[in-house]
Amino acid sequence: MNAVNGRIALLDIPESKRARLVKEAKEKLRQKAIEARMWRWLLEVNNLTINGYIVFSNNRQPKKVRHRKKVRAL
Repeated sequence: MNAVNGRIALLDIPESKRARLVKEAKEKLRQKAIEARMWRWLLEVNNLTINGYIVFSNNRQPKKVRHRKKVRAL
């Protein structure tokens, strides 16, 4: 591939590679758009609960999660 300044010359590469690159670029943009919508939605939510546990709250600081000590099996 001919890359100049981090850009790819699409006209200089085979059609199959070009189609794959365009498909990958579309997928990355789609994922970024979904992530941006999720973060925007999360900022508007007061409480986010998963399985009955509050994992995010705009009303208070989140509690620190304490990890259990690992117990070695005999």
